[in-house]
Amino acid sequence: MTESEVEFLLVPEVAKRLRVSDRTVYRLIDSRQLAATRVGAGRGGLRVRPDALVEFVRRREQTAACLVAEVVA
Repeated sequence: MTESEVEFLLVPEVAKRLRVSDRTVYRLIDSRQLAATRVGAGRGGLRVRPDALVEFVRRREQTAACLVAEVVA
């Protein structure tokens, strides 16, 4: 897949995959925990690359694993 063929996810699609509300996704984007791109005129719509979503989940899993290790130790 070339750079011009990259598909983006809409906020509701991201929310559905994470099983959270749209508002939670907006908060993650606003806090820069989840990378997103604005597309369109004016404020534009937010889009999330699938690889950015995978990276977000990977970071969350690593953080959770560290917290569990601290509790167990």
